[in-house]
Amino acid sequence: MANGTPSLPQETRANVQISAPGTAQSTVVGALSGLLSDLKSAPILLMIVLLNMAFVSAGAWYLLKVEEYRAADRAALAGILDKCLGQSVPVEYLLRQQKE
Repeated sequence: MANGTPSLPQETRANVQISAPGTAQSTVVGALSGLLSDLKSAPILLMIVLLNMAFVSAGAWYLLKVEEYRAADRAALAGILDKCLGQSVPVEYLLRQQKE
């Protein structure tokens, strides 16, 4: 404590690590590289991950196609309803025809 800062015991000073701002990114990269090396060492895990990704992408593609077909059906139904409503005879005209 010569310059006014508190001194840590020798055991504590050895365990203190000062981390830089980019350390979080390096731990993420380290974790991802560790995961990649684990997948390389166990090919069955890699196959399971790839199959899961294939099934998820196939399911997403299927749902997008179903929604595309539904949108086409709605557009066709709207066109049919528009023709039916646009080409109908007014009720007043039918009432006048009955009276005559």
